[in-house]
Amino acid sequence: MSLISADDRSWLRQLLGARVRFDEPMRRHTTFRIGGPADAYAMVAGLDELGLLVKGANQRGLPWTAVGNGSNLLVRDGGVRGIVINLGPYMRTVVVGADEPAGTVTVKAQAGLALPALCRLALANGWDGMNFALGIPGNVGGAIYMNAGSAGGCMAEVVHEVTLLDRQAQRLTMAAGNIAWDYRRAPWPEDSIIVEGTFKLQMTNKENLKRAARQWVLARKRRQPAAASAGCFFKNPSPQTPAGRLIEQAGLKGKCIGQAEISCEHANFILNRGGASADDVLALKRLIETTVAERFGVELEPEVVILGEERHA
Repeated sequence: MSLISADDRSWLRQLLGARVRFDEPMRRHTTFRIGGPADAYAMVAGLDELGLLVKGANQRGLPWTAVGNGSNLLVRDGGVRGIVINLGPYMRTVVVGADEPAGTVTVKAQAGLALPALCRLALANGWDGMNFALGIPGNVGGAIYMNAGSAGGCMAEVVHEVTLLDRQAQRLTMAAGNIAWDYRRAPWPEDSIIVEGTFKLQMTNKENLKRAARQWVLARKRRQPAAASAGCFFKNPSPQTPAGRLIEQAGLKGKCIGQAEISCEHANFILNRGGASADDVLALKRLIETTVAERFGVELEPEVVILGEERHA
């Protein structure tokens, strides 16, 4: 049952206008193309509006969840109760600081900016540091939240500061050195939303940077399947023990449940072959976890964020 009353709907419409949708299928907002309905799906136009939304939701006792581009997200078939907040469509401002000594440039980007757009900006200007993120389809806020990365690096290596909005809609700025970054995670303050990230990048030869970027993108395309997915599903237990290798050695490549499939190209990808449910994906998740634990004694941990309820009453 939806937690959004008629009065709540009226308040949300007054605040957001056409930028709020009710009973919105989350499959429209994830790269997995899977997910039941959000009671309310809110697209905020700026920090002031975000603050009003968060404070109002708290006063009304409505749960809220902030999401990024949906590229590392599995929403269960029952959907999400309360308000799903997306900064992506509007909060995309970029401010570039003056060049600093030693060829460093400061780039401040709002959380809704697409990560590929930040990578393209860096390439166009010869700013080294973001090539590792080429091909990661999320936005800045989600990438920082997840400490997104690849074999070439991660967000923790280039982020200088992070600005968050807390439960009281107050801004909090955290220096990167004070954040206990972990592999594909960081311990952010509870009920906070990342709204901006400041990056420190290095000036370098533009043509050399572009050449390296082309090589990186081609290599990434060769390794990863193109079908709908949420990227690598499990964290690598260690750099020497990739999750995909364990899943492959367990003989699970190509295994299907419903319309979900363990990729034959990269075993750490679970694919939506068309019409897969979250239940299909979660059944494959459990099969992988059980089989890998039995065969190798390794407990795999999901990298993908799993959100929502199994069933929507």
